[in-house]
Amino acid sequence: MTEMTPSPNTASPCLALHPKEASRIAQSALGDAMVSMHTIAKRVGVTYRCVQAWRKKGLLPPPDFAMGHVLRWRPSTINEFLSSRSSEVAR
Repeated sequence: MTEMTPSPNTASPCLALHPKEASRIAQSALGDAMVSMHTIAKRVGVTYRCVQAWRKKGLLPPPDFAMGHVLRWRPSTINEFLSSRSSEVAR
């Protein structure tokens, strides 16, 4: 029995999407303006790396949309997160 390995030239169409295209799909699929980790960092007044650390530690809610490395949240999801952690997260 031979082991089947995918050819390097046959990429999935989802993996070939540019991050901006994935963001556009997220916005159209969910019908909301979507929020990135960069936007969360600006809104809260912390660095992008700080928001990355929160996500790694499981402090951020799961993204409402994820496609590859593109992660987006609904503004309402982030608002709820910030209000529930108002004593822990600097605004």
